[in-house]
Amino acid sequence: MKTVVIRLRETGHTDDAGEKDYEVVLYAAGGDPARTLEHLATTPLPGGLLPEVKPAGGGEPPFSRTQMREIFANEAGYSMQFRAIGEYLHHVLFRGDVATAWNDLRQR
Repeated sequence: MKTVVIRLRETGHTDDAGEKDYEVVLYAAGGDPARTLEHLATTPLPGGLLPEVKPAGGGEPPFSRTQMREIFANEAGYSMQFRAIGEYLHHVLFRGDVATAWNDLRQR
């Protein structure tokens, strides 16, 4: 199994609504002792970090960024909210070239 790093970074630009634009970058750890990271893919994300796929039933995302921070700060142990947040973040981050590279890694 490879170790992967998923990095979310600001691009320094904003969208038409004034939201910061981001990109998600996928790396895999190399086999050398220095653990060099191999760049696998980069995909731009829209301002506001909205998922490519709308939540079931349409409407707004199930969690705001503020709500997610509160849940992570206050929940302990197992929580169905962690699973829901994970599914939501998967829809936000895994798209385009990053999704393709991720799926290729999973099939190896």
